[in-house]
Amino acid sequence: MKKLTSWLSPEEKKIFYVDIADMDPSKFIQLNNYGLQKYILKEHAEYPIKSNTNLLTIHQDEQYFGDVRWVLKQQMPIKPISEIHSKILSSSRVLKAINYEAEQLMQKQGMSAEKARTQVRAEAEKVIKDLIAEVKVPVMRSMAYTLHKFFKSLYEKISLNMEMLEEIRAIEKDSEVPIVLLPTHRSYIDFLLISYVFFVYRLRLPNFVADEAILQANMLPLIIKSCGAFFFQKSNYRNSTLYRIVFDKYLELLLRQGSTIEFFIEGTRSRTGKILAPDFDILNVVLDSIVFEKVPDVCLIPLTVNYEKVLEGDTFPGELLGEEVLAETLWRVIKVLPKMKVNHGRVYIEICKPLFPREIVSQTQLQFGGNKSQEMRRECVKVVGREIIRRLTNGVVVMSTALVSSVLLMHRKGISEDDLIKTVNELAKYIIKKGHKVGGVN
Repeated sequence: MKKLTSWLSPEEKKIFYVDIADMDPSKFIQLNNYGLQKYILKEHAEYPIKSNTNLLTIHQDEQYFGDVRWVLKQQMPIKPISEIHSKILSSSRVLKAINYEAEQLMQKQGMSAEKARTQVRAEAEKVIKDLIAEVKVPVMRSMAYTLHKFFKSLYEKISLNMEMLEEIRAIEKDSEVPIVLLPTHRSYIDFLLISYVFFVYRLRLPNFVADEAILQANMLPLIIKSCGAFFFQKSNYRNSTLYRIVFDKYLELLLRQGSTIEFFIEGTRSRTGKILAPDFDILNVVLDSIVFEKVPDVCLIPLTVNYEKVLEGDTFPGELLGEEVLAETLWRVIKVLPKMKVNHGRVYIEICKPLFPREIVSQTQLQFGGNKSQEMRRECVKVVGREIIRRLTNGVVVMSTALVSSVLLMHRKGISEDDLIKTVNELAKYIIKKGHKVGGVN
């Protein structure tokens, strides 16, 4: 081989690259197996070396305490906000809300002005304390180590498109606009998975909006708040003026600071696998920050998280039939731990094309005569929300479990294993031919 290489000119060496010293044996074996499967056996096969990378193989250290050393060495870009309490309490909107609530107490309960204002201010301080994230690096590193072990035990593969991940890195580095991550919501694992991805690739860790159901789970709220979570209590947001204004101000401060924020535009978990209609509460706050010139623009990044098997999927059929959705408790989390021994297959994270809504906001504002009315903002949120859902839908990967289920439903009286495999492969080829993505089918 060396003699053959010596006969080639420099131009020919670029075309016929045969330097064994630079060859990656694992990639060679993967490509060789792919060629045998596709061109010799004539079977459907996924191209093994492409922009999609298996997250679980990024770090493989078999030495003692290798995972611990890796977690401790990982950089953790965090953007803390200094004096967050005072910035929220001194906000003109929050002060106005405190005065309004105090006046209501004075009228309804006959309180003195000083006592009413003190009581409302104390309520505002409690809302702030319960709301904001309190990032603690040791807790975050401990959680990263736990998730690293958890995901390796739970999943066979976690795949994501690297080109878009690098685009996020470029936006972080070269742009001053805040990043807002908008993943689909299938499982409580979603926000942990996204944060783990950003930890592994040393991207700025997101402050994520956590489901208020987790507040019932004893120690869990404290742990995930230490990892950057802040809780959105929908009932309080819609019924309490003080809570809504404090929440809006906190989110505005995060955006102005240039933090990365993550929330679920669907609002709740989808029990059917279909993407739900958008919930506009938080998106409205994000777009208002552009409308009222708090930030020049925002980078909205939809992410479609596709599971072969959802961790809590066993509870979905009952919930769809009307069973009561049980509150999340620490005991329920502990009961899930035995499921770690069960292989839940593959996860495909499709990072969709970023959306910068400044242009949409400007165009919508022109349609309404340049004003910033509530109707204009409502229309703007609808347009952006629909576009985000469209991009999330384009990122859906048809998983092997969906294909197998579809074929079994077509053969209610049964089907042989060979016929099942053949039909699933044919269905996968048809879906790919139509321009859609298929995952978990070799």
